[in-house]
Amino acid sequence: MLWVLLTLAALQSGESQAPERPRSNRAPEPKEATGALLLQAQQAFQAGKKTEALALATKAVEAEPGHPRPYFIRGKIHELMRNGASAISDYDRVVALDKTAIDIYQFRGAERFKLGQIKEAVEDFDRYLTLRPDQAAHHWQRGIALYYLDRFEDGRKQFDLHQSVNANDVENAAWHYLCNARATRDPKKAAQQILPIQEDGRPSMMDLYALYRGTKSVEEVESAIRQMPAGEKKDQAEFYGALYIGLFYEAQQDFVKARPQLLKSARLSANFGYMGDVARVHVAKKYTP
Repeated sequence: MLWVLLTLAALQSGESQAPERPRSNRAPEPKEATGALLLQAQQAFQAGKKTEALALATKAVEAEPGHPRPYFIRGKIHELMRNGASAISDYDRVVALDKTAIDIYQFRGAERFKLGQIKEAVEDFDRYLTLRPDQAAHHWQRGIALYYLDRFEDGRKQFDLHQSVNANDVENAAWHYLCNARATRDPKKAAQQILPIQEDGRPSMMDLYALYRGTKSVEEVESAIRQMPAGEKKDQAEFYGALYIGLFYEAQQDFVKARPQLLKSARLSANFGYMGDVARVHVAKKYTP
């Protein structure tokens, strides 16, 4: 079905991290004519004809406005086309029409975060976890959102919990450090209490971990990135390096040095999924007049 394919596409592109089965599949199947429109939308989307797919999904909504499936599918298309406000509007309709559509709160929360609606994003994430408590340890997006609400102790606890299911993720350790540094107002203490990471195989990640632990300097991390051969791995290292060096400087209250790093991370963010969105949201909140 299209909703499965689109959800998987979103997950594979990093646009969403919710489980792949929206609870709206519990609603009865749409009428045959509506289903035909959705199939055509699926085929158009898979062929790269996104505008046509969106038009077909809209026809399905108009054909059966009381069914949640067309709204979900159109919302996913909007999401993948980065039309966040339109995606949220369609997800609103899904929730109104199908009380079992639990995972929609996750999708809508992610879109709200991307638009800088942080408080509303956390409300959706919390609602999702109330209904899906088995996902609590996996929800790193909630921890990041809490950081932007200045709920640093709650964020630290979320990253502590995430460590139980993702023990070798430098990003989780970094956000734990960032929350802890702000909660305690003591970056050195946060470095001492940083979560243990044995090995994160992604480019530059262990160097960034050493930076946050206090065993490497920014200059050493940047030098290692510069020496990498050109290519996808270096592009990844440059984005994450700029993001996490900038955030590290902010934890030290050095906003003069943080600013160019974070602006660079936003410029490089296009191919880095949700963390690219984090970079853009960060710059919009803190460095845009």
